[in-house]
Amino acid sequence: MATSKKILNLLNRQPMTVSELSEILSITRNSTHLQLTRLEAAGQIRRKAQRRSESAGKPAYEYELIEGNEDVNSQAYKPLNDSLLETLAGELPDQERRKLLRKAGRLMAQKAGLKPQGDVIQDLTKAVDVVNELGAMAEISSNDSNYLVTSYSCPVATSVRCDSETCSLVAAFFSEATDRNVISTCQRQKRLVCQFELERE
Repeated sequence: MATSKKILNLLNRQPMTVSELSEILSITRNSTHLQLTRLEAAGQIRRKAQRRSESAGKPAYEYELIEGNEDVNSQAYKPLNDSLLETLAGELPDQERRKLLRKAGRLMAQKAGLKPQGDVIQDLTKAVDVVNELGAMAEISSNDSNYLVTSYSCPVATSVRCDSETCSLVAAFFSEATDRNVISTCQRQKRLVCQFELERE
């Protein structure tokens, strides 16, 4: 396990000082401080007030986990998501499930701060930047009537194989971000290739 993950796990239990962490992890204080600085810059931990010591010497700062980062090392979301989609596929009709997934896609775009600004290429570029940050390898191209978004790395591949309607969630994401009608033309064969078409006008 990476040192940064070990530190987060320890701080999940209680606030600790550099000395305490370095002793438990058997690494130098400098190495510990470097890891803490990186985690602090990433917004995962923060430095608390100084802890007074019974012995002589300068009081030491404690570090604590910032609320909302308790599950930063969690591996539960993928199986949870897959199980949820499989349950929805078994319980809801296709049309109702598609409606629900599209609603989730629109909400995802809103939470990412994507709002149509009237320039479809600019709006689409911002949306593509977001999905690429999530693991896609999306590119924008065009033909005579549509703009195309193609990605040869599907960031939700397991979910798509579980339920192909997941593609409608991504289509709704792009639709919300651009205020254009978007349809999925994804290739769902042995190898998944994501593709979405947006109307030019």
